[in-house]
Amino acid sequence: MERVFASAVNSQVRQTIGLETDRDYALASNEVNEAWKIDTRKHALESQCGSVDELRYGMSLNPT
Repeated sequence: MERVFASAVNSQVRQTIGLETDRDYALASNEVNEAWKIDTRKHALESQCGSVDELRYGMSLNPT
């Protein structure tokens, strides 16, 4: 199932959206999970910036 989904996403972004890239979309896997790095030097209460923050900022610049 994962291969079908990844293939569909890659097709969608290239053909429908028109994104030109040499990178392929890949679902999370054990290899990706094992390579994940956690920055232990940050304070535990320090907030993390994520995609929602970026989306909120972008929408504030262009509310339409």
